[in-house]
Amino acid sequence: MTCSLFSGILRAMQQVISVSKYILFIVLSCLFLLAGDFVYTTVTGVSILDTVIDDTSDSTVWGSMRREFMLDHQVDSARVRIEIRKWLADPDRLNHILKAAIPYIDFIHQETQEKGLPAELALIPVIESEFNPNDHSNKGAVGLWQLMPQTARELGVKTRSGHDERRNVTASTLAALTYFQDLGQMFHGNWLLAIAAYNCGQAKVAHALTRAGTDDFWMLHLPLETRLYVPRLLAIAEIVKNPAKYGVQLPAVSHAERK
Repeated sequence: MTCSLFSGILRAMQQVISVSKYILFIVLSCLFLLAGDFVYTTVTGVSILDTVIDDTSDSTVWGSMRREFMLDHQVDSARVRIEIRKWLADPDRLNHILKAAIPYIDFIHQETQEKGLPAELALIPVIESEFNPNDHSNKGAVGLWQLMPQTARELGVKTRSGHDERRNVTASTLAALTYFQDLGQMFHGNWLLAIAAYNCGQAKVAHALTRAGTDDFWMLHLPLETRLYVPRLLAIAEIVKNPAKYGVQLPAVSHAERK
């Protein structure tokens, strides 16, 4: 009698355990399905949950810029992918730079529009000065666009001591974009060459073209800084174009009232 009772209790416990396992399986399955609606994949430690929906509306400066990007960002290029990873490797610095752009990016973008230039050129100060109008280099470059003294003077920008217009955002932006217009014409609309020339000078680019016998930027023998400069710009433009893809939150920037 005791053995029979014990066997009955054991069978009942086994049934409870079996049912519990089934219930646990159902619960876990439901949780897994629910989790599918919330992607926790991270890019350099930034959760996709923390990002903002990619707004391509013209009501924001970033949205307007994305619509007017003209360049192939060449994301299949290993050099561009490396630069994208570099930007994403330091999200705090990237966020700091993008926030520093807030007071200036709308004005610069408006000027690229008016001059018929690629919207990507509005991001040149990201590379040059991290959008710091008081930035200066040990080579003598100053301002948002890091204009060298001779280049500034040729473009009509005053560089007198105590009154250096390279620190003036309006004056330096108009000068830099005028220079880009000239470079675009010089290199027949090949904007990668124009961007390279902005960095290292048109003479070096022209010499590299003669040596290589091709106008393919990627095939030219240029200074290392320039070979990194162009893909770095393409990389930041690609991130601005597809922020959600890269787990980046762009700061809110609305269009200023145009006079």
